Amino acid sequence: MIRMYDQELLQQAEAILGEHIKGVTNLLTSTSHKIDKSNESKIIKTLVMYLAPATSAGLKTRTGKLINICGMETTCVKICLGIASGRMNQGIARIDTGQFDWSLSSVSQAMLKRTRLFIENRPAFYERLYFEIDRALSIAHKNNMRIAVRLNGTSDIRWESNNPELFKRYPQITYYDYTKYPIAQRLKALALDNYHLTYSFTNNNDDSLQHARQYLAANHNVAVVFGDRLPDVFLGYQVTDADRHDMRFIDNEELNIKTALIAGLIAKGQAKNPKHDGGFVVRPNDIDRLVA
Repeated sequence: MIRMYDQELLQQAEAILGEHIKGVTNLLTSTSHKIDKSNESKIIKTLVMYLAPATSAGLKTRTGKLINICGMETTCVKICLGIASGRMNQGIARIDTGQFDWSLSSVSQAMLKRTRLFIENRPAFYERLYFEIDRALSIAHKNNMRIAVRLNGTSDIRWESNNPELFKRYPQITYYDYTKYPIAQRLKALALDNYHLTYSFTNNNDDSLQHARQYLAANHNVAVVFGDRLPDVFLGYQVTDADRHDMRFIDNEELNIKTALIAGLIAKGQAKNPKHDGGFVVRPNDIDRLVA
């Protein structure tokens, strides 16, 4: 299907996405370490979008309030992939002070530009997103592949409320994300046939423990970051190795399990050090305390 795009909006998007780096930064990427394992699949092509997490972009409302694109962030912000791991690592000094340098690398610049476009020109942001999704679908169709899109690679935006058209416009796409919002605030998303959510658990946080139990009870999976080993069971549910790939929407299918699962991840980057994780990571002593 050939779609017509608003060229003026695309030009507005490119004006921001083309700054500083030669060429235009894409909103979606398929080449990051996070999803390389997923893209070993010859059936599903995964695309992910990385924005500057929480308030790290330093963008403000007209009243001077910092804009937060991770409205329910906890101590996870200390060890977030977007600022504390891999090519996006800003270093512990910047993380502790909240003084981030988005000129550190082309990867960092790209994250800030995407975030600016989302905040400053939402219509242009979505027009560019449609353009990139359509392009990816065309390539996937030629290669007999499906498309999976993770919009919250380093953010926690409720896309089902920001733009429900995304899910209606592309029913053939599997969208998936992690979220820290309680289940009551993501019911619209969980009701969608093509959007899969996994709750992200924060250790040493009673509210997060309650939210995790609510998701599990409603048969939705929960992601947990462990220090150096994965237990077999956590909170009474089977733990699967979520580092094998990023496609959380096929975890149950792979194991042929219909009940909820714990998507277990091993700490990486700044999260490896208990002194820097803000208590987010579940360490060996915590497993004995929390396993039911």
